[in-house]
Amino acid sequence: MFKKLFSKDLKGELNKLNSSYNGLIQVLDRMNQENSGMQSREDLEMFPFLVWVYLNELIKIRRKGNRFVTYLSFESLLLKGGKFSKHFHPDLIESSEVKKGKVIDHITSIIYTENDIMHFHYGQIHDIEALEDSELNVIFK
Repeated sequence: MFKKLFSKDLKGELNKLNSSYNGLIQVLDRMNQENSGMQSREDLEMFPFLVWVYLNELIKIRRKGNRFVTYLSFESLLLKGGKFSKHFHPDLIESSEVKKGKVIDHITSIIYTENDIMHFHYGQIHDIEALEDSELNVIFK
């Protein structure tokens, strides 16, 4: 009886894990497109906590614990030339602090350097590229 219950629970957990993995792969594939479009809260919540996820060979992302209960928090490491191509967040405000390096938003042509904060309102399109190796702290509200 116990073995049967454990086996059923394990299969259910494996199915949920597989579904989460497939969802994250779809999000990463979209984020790597030239015009990656919408990235919703639901998409970003697919990133596992405290695990570095490689978006591509130039960018890795790690989700940290939420801030103020509901704010999503991420670290991003971008090598020179790493891009978060043209995208927007319909249901989130994004604030990104440049901890190290230099990045440009190709939409506004604004260059951000160490300690600058990029701020993008709901639905605001942005297209970020690292002009040198860079580290970002990102919060989504």
